[in-house]
Amino acid sequence: MNRIYVILTIIVITVLSFYSCKSSKISTSGDETDVPDVALQELAVSCTDWESYSTSGKLTLSGAVSFSTSIQLKMVRGKCVAISIRPFLGIEVAKVFVNNDSAVVVNKIHKVYTAVKLEQFKHILPASINTIQDIILARPFTISDGTLSETNVKKFNIEQSDRGYTLSPRKTSKGISYQFTINENKQMEELIVTPDNSSKNYTAIYSDFATEKPCSEASRIKLDAIISGKEMSLQLYLNPSKTKWNSTIDESEIVGGSYRKISIAEMIDIIKSM
Repeated sequence: MNRIYVILTIIVITVLSFYSCKSSKISTSGDETDVPDVALQELAVSCTDWESYSTSGKLTLSGAVSFSTSIQLKMVRGKCVAISIRPFLGIEVAKVFVNNDSAVVVNKIHKVYTAVKLEQFKHILPASINTIQDIILARPFTISDGTLSETNVKKFNIEQSDRGYTLSPRKTSKGISYQFTINENKQMEELIVTPDNSSKNYTAIYSDFATEKPCSEASRIKLDAIISGKEMSLQLYLNPSKTKWNSTIDESEIVGGSYRKISIAEMIDIIKSM
C-alpha cells in the first residue's frame, strides 16, 4: 500500500512543478486578418461555458516509482480539484484535494492527513486553482490573465506551424517561459514549460480527444517533470463516457474528527515505513 501514498505526494508535486518551473506576435496588415488571428479568435470562444466537471479513469506513474490505480476526478470551476484514489473495487483509500487556499492529502488507511497553505509557495507558485483546471482540461492560459477567452485574447501571441499553431502569452512570468501547441482542430496538444537557466522542460501532452460539449476533452494526458532530480511521468487516462459537465458536485477537504493532522515530513516517514 505504500505506493498508493507515494503517488499522492507525486501528484501534488507534479502539478506544483508546473508552477515553479516568447514567440512571434500576431501579424495583421490593414483591414486584413491573417489565418493565425482567426484561429486564435475561434479558440478563445470555445470551452468557456462550464461550471463543474467529473469523470473517472486511471492514473499511471512511471519513473523512480511505478504505479497504476483507478481514480475519480471532480472539479468545480475556480474552486477545487479533487482526486479520489480507488485501487481496490472502487473503494476510496486516499484523496488529494486542492483549492485556492491549500492542498490536502488524506491517508484513509492510517487516518492521518497533511495540509499545506499555497501562500507558502507564492514566490514560486504565481497561479491559482484555475491554472490547474486549465492544465487538466487542455485550455491555453496565462498565469497573470487566466484562461484564454474573448476578453483576454490580445494577451496572447500566435504563429502558424507545421502542426497547426504555437500559442504563448505576451507577458511572461518571472522565472519561466511557457507555450502551447494547438492542432488544426483548435485542440491543445502540448504545453511546454521551461524554467529560466534550465535545459529541462516540464511538458503536458494531450491526445485522444472527445468532442463532447462544452469542451473538447483530452482522454489521455501525459505529464513529464523532474522531481528531486529524477524524471517522472504521470499519465491520466480519462473515460469520456463517464464525463459529466455542469452537474451538482459537493466536494470539500473536510476531514473527520478521528483523523490526525501530521506534517509533510511525518507523512513521508509513514510512507517510507510501510
